[in-house]
Amino acid sequence: MEVKQGIIVSKLKDGTPIVWDDETFEVWTEADMVYLPTGEYELEDGTILKVIDGFIQKEEVEAEMPMDDSMKQEMEAMQAKIENLLFKVNEFDNILNTLNKELEIRQAKVTELEGKIIEMNQEIVKQAETIKVIGAAPKVEEKEKPVTKPSSVHEIAHSKMMAVLENRNKNKNK
Repeated sequence: MEVKQGIIVSKLKDGTPIVWDDETFEVWTEADMVYLPTGEYELEDGTILKVIDGFIQKEEVEAEMPMDDSMKQEMEAMQAKIENLLFKVNEFDNILNTLNKELEIRQAKVTELEGKIIEMNQEIVKQAETIKVIGAAPKVEEKEKPVTKPSSVHEIAHSKMMAVLENRNKNKNK
């Protein structure tokens, strides 16, 4: 049996040369290129071909077509390549799964840090409101006179409160 560009050349058991297309499974006698009549034909190697209206039944060809050594070697090489590719696909899947897990961990950390930022912003707003309250000038009734200068007490309290807030912000940013 000889295979050339999709055309298979073989001989029937009685020595009649035949030709068939391995894609369409049309089969002819080589001498006059006439379709083989419907029937069963035995090749020289013992393979039985079932032909209907000039076409070999595909199942018969796939199940019984003999392979020479070069075809067997080519099939084995292709099988080895397929197995190698499957191994690489599995490796890639494992790497992808690992990366997805790492991404999930990092996304959770980002969400946690975003929550902390929101809490810190809320704390800053509260502290700013506290500073406004502390920094407001006390109401002095006209009858009472302060013992100390209100402006100097106010300035000292304000500067101390600002120093405390700056220290807190520095510590939180570290």
